[in-house]
Amino acid sequence: PDESVLSLTAKKKRDTINTENPGVWGGIVTPDYFMEGRMRLDLDKKPVLTQMKDVFTEFKKVSGREYNLIETFNLDNSLKTAFITMGSMCGNIISWMIRNKDIGLIKMRAYRPFPYEELQKIVEDHNIEKVIIFEKSDSLNNLLPPFSTSVATALYPLGTLFRSFIVGLGGRDVTRDEFDVAKKKMESVSDMKGQLYMYLGVRESKNKIFGVEN
Repeated sequence: PDESVLSLTAKKKRDTINTENPGVWGGIVTPDYFMEGRMRLDLDKKPVLTQMKDVFTEFKKVSGREYNLIETFNLDNSLKTAFITMGSMCGNIISWMIRNKDIGLIKMRAYRPFPYEELQKIVEDHNIEKVIIFEKSDSLNNLLPPFSTSVATALYPLGTLFRSFIVGLGGRDVTRDEFDVAKKKMESVSDMKGQLYMYLGVRESKNKIFGVEN
């Protein structure tokens, strides 16, 4: 109901133009205070994950729907391997897992701030040895795309093997074939040497999809 939605909506004062009391809003900060401002932003983000958990708890009381920073599916699997991704791809992977019960899924609901410690605990508790990262973004001047970089930072202290698969750019469909290919390729991964990412679902030629063996 609308009343339930409004009860969870913060009542904030709106800034409006007032010629009697003029003001300036914007992001311009002089060098004298710029570093102090950036540090303050970093400090202010630290309690956000806890605040999100509190909001999720309150939302469940009002709506009956439960949300968490991270959601997991079938992590105690025989391959000790899990996909990790966000958004609509998670539902597709869950459907695909009906016939692939030997693999799990870690669904990230929180991205910024990234829940590093929570992810580490999940991977450790379930003894996950390999992680398949699916990401709808790339980064042409970096070792890994943005989401994969955050996941890699969390996994590094654990020594968990991973590969990043770039899919669905520009709205392209992500198919079950790509899940099959990623799973197969991950089975042969035994170290962290070489390129840590690859593109999936790219047309190599008229009748050949890059990364898919005919």
